Amino acid sequence: MIDVRCLCLGVLSLGEATGYEIRKRLKAYFGPYQGVSYGALYPALAKLLASGEVVSSEAAAASTLEKRSYKITEKGRESLHSSLDTARGQEQVRSEFMAAMFFADQLKKDTLDRLIDERLAELRGDMAQFQGFRGSPGTEGQRFVSRYGQVLCRAAIDFLQGEGRAIASAIERDRQG
Repeated sequence: MIDVRCLCLGVLSLGEATGYEIRKRLKAYFGPYQGVSYGALYPALAKLLASGEVVSSEAAAASTLEKRSYKITEKGRESLHSSLDTARGQEQVRSEFMAAMFFADQLKKDTLDRLIDERLAELRGDMAQFQGFRGSPGTEGQRFVSRYGQVLCRAAIDFLQGEGRAIASAIERDRQG
């Protein structure tokens, strides 16, 4: 499951950071799709510290959580990979799919293929639902939503069928090279 803990580990897998930097990076990487409040971030970091999934810099050990710099441990990497492997190809305002795909280079090929397939299936289901609105006499707003939803679904499906498959091949080439 892609939760605050997993997002912290994901950001830390890219390099050491303070809590403030983790939150800032999440906003930069995901925009509105993966926001984290400080009220959720610092308790998650404290739990990660206690479990040994992250360590804090020696110089900041006596300081408050906000000023500590965190680094992922091997145990944390294993936990991150486990969480990413169980992510679902479902998209929400806070998208597990987008978060998992951001860290796609850390996924097994089977997991990456599964995520893309699940997202494609969900988009196709959404498309069918939006197309179902077409035959009914609805309001202008309902027709707009139907057409708009179809356009978004079609664009996402086209993108994933091309780019989604291409990323899996590119990552596999990188691993072999």
